[in-house]
Amino acid sequence: MNSFIIPFWSSVFDLLGRVSIFKLVWWLLPKSFKTYAMVDAWVLGNFAASIIALAIVCNSSIAWIVVPIILYAAQRIIEATVYQINVVFFDAYRWAKSGGLSSPIKGYRRIVILILQNYAEMVFWFAALYSYSFLHFKESDTNPHGSETLKTFIGSLFHSVETMATLEPTFVPADDFGRSLTIIHICVGVFVGIVVLGSVIGLLPQRPSLDEYFNRPEDAK
Repeated sequence: MNSFIIPFWSSVFDLLGRVSIFKLVWWLLPKSFKTYAMVDAWVLGNFAASIIALAIVCNSSIAWIVVPIILYAAQRIIEATVYQINVVFFDAYRWAKSGGLSSPIKGYRRIVILILQNYAEMVFWFAALYSYSFLHFKESDTNPHGSETLKTFIGSLFHSVETMATLEPTFVPADDFGRSLTIIHICVGVFVGIVVLGSVIGLLPQRPSLDEYFNRPEDAK
């Protein structure tokens, strides 16, 4: 019996990749708009939206405004993570299985830049989630009701960056919801930072060093 693990997970993430707002927008767009530039605009637009969303969540308590933002933030984190998993692990496999030689990538430099934008975007989306869920975190055992610092733009952003970079945030979860959010954040951060960037950044075209240039025999003449 042949191994089934790659086809299985390829099918799972293919399905997850189809259940996204971007796929709906892509399906609704006219054919002339389905370009690489449209994908670039989508990623850049979501990055800008994540910054604006964090500012709104930190400064508003109106549920009908904040709750849709939080739901979109969660959806966008899932969408970006699934997309990156497909790019790294399964797109080339699916393309080869369908008869192609390789996955159609516009350029590796472009992919790295888009992934870095996604990484920065996720920092802001998670900061919005932390700001909204501040009651599920505490600074110490003497402050079990959470910290108001997470309700500020810089405070929640700092906590998001700190969680993704150090894995030892100042504000610790006060309950299982906070623990679950932190686990997801750390897993996503480690995956994007190590697996995705580590897999793609090595494919960037390399420029010759000065040592290589001056050590060529023809340069010694």
